[in-house]
Amino acid sequence: MFFKRLFENLKIKLKEKFRSKQNAKPELLLLCGSGHNGSTILARVLLGHPMIGGEISETFVFGLSDEKSWPAIFEQLALSAGNPTWLLEKTPIHIFNASNIFKIFPTARCICLLRDGREVVASMVKRSHSVVTATERWCNTSREILLLRSKYPNQTILVRYEDLLENPADTLERIASFLAISSSRLKHEAKISNNTTYLGNT
Repeated sequence: MFFKRLFENLKIKLKEKFRSKQNAKPELLLLCGSGHNGSTILARVLLGHPMIGGEISETFVFGLSDEKSWPAIFEQLALSAGNPTWLLEKTPIHIFNASNIFKIFPTARCICLLRDGREVVASMVKRSHSVVTATERWCNTSREILLLRSKYPNQTILVRYEDLLENPADTLERIASFLAISSSRLKHEAKISNNTTYLGNT
């Protein structure tokens, strides 16, 4: 009888845990920066984690719509992604609107991905941007990242793209801790991505 009762209690707890997970609302996770900063590589790794969902492409959703419509749009995106724990929104230029986004979504988090300006400018010039335009964009973005970090230190994390390449294990450990998720799956995804990206050994 004891083990039968224990088993029944365990089933109830598992059902409650599953039910609470189903009813839990996803949290918004922004991945921002200058563009041409390696955000697609990091997004692929993040989206390989079972607790993170979203689109690999840029949506510009918080720049093309009215703030009043953001909660409804978020719910639709979350539903499409299967209501994950974290809904990833990878649009680098949302860094310029992040403060307003945090006002609407006070529990949101933002990964600020920063890459060496020389590499960003060189990449943008290859895509028909002028050196001046590319340099100004990187400088403006970097300034916004510093401002956002100073204003929301607990909701933001600064990740250097070079650290992701040279020391992915520790970098992904930091990100996992920031999001309160398991780092092992992120490291596993980084190893898979190593076949097609420039991530180092984890």
